[in-house]
Amino acid sequence: MTDHRSPGFARTAAAAALSLVTLLGAGTAALPAAAAPATGALSATRSAGTSVEVTAVPADRGVVGPDEAVPVRITVENTGTTTVPAGTVSLSYSSRQLQDRAQLDDWLTGADESSTPKWLGQTTAEELRPGERETITTVSIDPEALQLAQTLPAAGSYRMTVHYAADDVSVFERSSFVWRPDEDAAQPEQRVVVAAPVTVPADGVGTIPADDLARYTAVNGTLSRQLDALENRDVAIGIDPRIIVSIRVLGSTAPDAAVDWLERLADIDNEVFPLQYGDADAALTVAAAAENGSALESLPEPGSFEYAIDPANFVDADPGLIPTLDPSPAGRAAGESSATPSATPSEEPAPEPDAEDLPSREQLLDWDYATSSVVWPSSGTVTASGLSVFSGPEGDVDTIVSSAQISPAEGASASAAARVGDAGTLVSDAALSAHLMAAAAAPSAQARDEAVNELSQVLGVIASAPADPSAEPAPLLLTAERSWVDNTSAFGDAVDELAGTDGVTLEGITSLAEDERAAATLTEGSFDADVVAPAAELLAGQDRLTAFSSALDPADADEMLGRERAQLLALLADGWRDDPEGWAAAVAAHETQTKDTLGAVTLVTVSQINVISGQASLPFTVRNDLAYPVTITLSATPDNPRLTVDPETTTTIAAGAHSSLPLGVKARLGNGDVVLSVQLSTESGVAVGEPTEVMLNVRADWEGIGILVLGSLVGLLFVGGLIRTVRRRRAARPVAAAAQAPGDDASTDETTISTGTGTGTDETSTDSTPGETPRG
Repeated sequence: MTDHRSPGFARTAAAAALSLVTLLGAGTAALPAAAAPATGALSATRSAGTSVEVTAVPADRGVVGPDEAVPVRITVENTGTTTVPAGTVSLSYSSRQLQDRAQLDDWLTGADESSTPKWLGQTTAEELRPGERETITTVSIDPEALQLAQTLPAAGSYRMTVHYAADDVSVFERSSFVWRPDEDAAQPEQRVVVAAPVTVPADGVGTIPADDLARYTAVNGTLSRQLDALENRDVAIGIDPRIIVSIRVLGSTAPDAAVDWLERLADIDNEVFPLQYGDADAALTVAAAAENGSALESLPEPGSFEYAIDPANFVDADPGLIPTLDPSPAGRAAGESSATPSATPSEEPAPEPDAEDLPSREQLLDWDYATSSVVWPSSGTVTASGLSVFSGPEGDVDTIVSSAQISPAEGASASAAARVGDAGTLVSDAALSAHLMAAAAAPSAQARDEAVNELSQVLGVIASAPADPSAEPAPLLLTAERSWVDNTSAFGDAVDELAGTDGVTLEGITSLAEDERAAATLTEGSFDADVVAPAAELLAGQDRLTAFSSALDPADADEMLGRERAQLLALLADGWRDDPEGWAAAVAAHETQTKDTLGAVTLVTVSQINVISGQASLPFTVRNDLAYPVTITLSATPDNPRLTVDPETTTTIAAGAHSSLPLGVKARLGNGDVVLSVQLSTESGVAVGEPTEVMLNVRADWEGIGILVLGSLVGLLFVGGLIRTVRRRRAARPVAAAAQAPGDDASTDETTISTGTGTGTDETSTDSTPGETPRG
């Protein structure tokens, strides 16, 4: 091409457009790995400080007929630091036809050293100071003057060279033109499909916040600009379903601009198909699962959106915001809205809608898609194992794959519709897609026209030189990159220019489903290890949460896992590839969130418990910091046979509360320390957290010793009392014997009480004898 690539975007776009033809190979879509334009200069010489860039763009998309001259727009720009004197620009061509895309590629990249000896024309170029540029339109390809009908053997593509010379500056530029000797003959139509994604910046959240939606759908917001460029043009739109869900789930609080944007999307004529939720990279998902040692049977889909629904927002929600499915979840009649506004205003607050009146997952995701059978992974990352997952159980899902990874069978033309094994693929032409993006990024109408002109010329070359001349030209697929709206200013205009090109027919993506799938082979794609490892950890975290959710009520589990799945898919978004640092921070934050959730149900630890009886009930406290009630089982295992533990105990703990779970134990063999390993788990046996070790100080024989000592004391007191009683009785016997008269027959245990009358005084004595008169 030139001896120096200029920083000026206009010349770069035009040069890129012309030289991008170098990336096209005949009968194959196995293009160079880089889809960026390549140079095709034969040679370039210059003095120190001198740099000149030359581009040549034939008008009429480079198609030359038998009756009318076609002007060639030549641009010469001084990109050096010294003045370039006046010079000449010469054009020449070769009568040897380019037979296929491989020859065209060789010619424009310099691998083909063929000469172009036949003269086309010459003109002068003015002196150029540094930074100046001259556009020359005085050179034409005149078929009559050049007698092309006699010199060119047949219709097709031919080599052309542009030579700029000024003193010691000499620059060669390679190009081509298409010769059509019979303008009335039916020309093959080149079918072209253009597809563009509609996404938002990657953020890692399950549903897009209202403030962000308002900003994205404002007049100059990213979603508005994307729809402005694509609306009612022949472009298939791949949309992130998260955008639709995020607007609908807000109900009456959805921003007006967002609701209007959604209505606008529903009214466009474009074919629309869904991307993965959150624009999750399907290829990365498969690679991450393989890193974890598992093979996916299907791509993950979003779960419940209950976590994002506020019932109060659906009291007066727009009835057209949520579609009514047939049959509807609540058994409503077909066509009846799932959210009906109040017929008459009321000062009293409206009651919250019943659960069946809230939008279901299916309603939030529902859309009138042209097809739902397309998967669009990131470019250059598809693997054979991934294709088998993407194609679905019926094999009826097509995967968009970069042509850099696809090689058609020998002798077959590159086609947008191909089959790798049993998997259908839609092959995106990497070179032509890059060419379209260069045209869309052109900073001026002139630069864009030059770029689109060259793109159209390339398409004409492809159509005029098929691998099988008897067959219709194979369809081609051009795709926009994920960040196209930020890197281009005129994507819609570029598509319009392409649509107006003679011999080019733009079609929808569904048209490719009808094409015969030619066999092709896949070159395995890959990701860097520093991308796969974090993604694998995200999937592993989801698996742990899924197992943990068995502690929750099924409805609560669906809500918790729905949030997790939506966030996971958003964290696997293709858009993170342009922001690795932001992705690393988002992944780290999500891993912290996962750990906090898994650690929200915990055992309140105890340093040591003293067991001083043969049997005891140990009180353990479990805390639940989740927003959902959990059903938890507590079990324990001793590290030695001194202690046996009762079977596990289960209880339900309210959200944000704690509960005591008693665990019975029994001492068996003597005293000592026992380490008790206490584990929380779900009823299905899934461990909750790590086991907790509790030290038990077992002194079970203290109870027996205490009873023995107490019994001994009681016994001693009893014996002591008995002895005292006996001794007292023995001491009383001599007194009784002394008081009894000799020969008296009365018993010694009987006490006798006597009563006499004298001077009015009574006297009692235990010593008087019967019949004796007391002394007066």
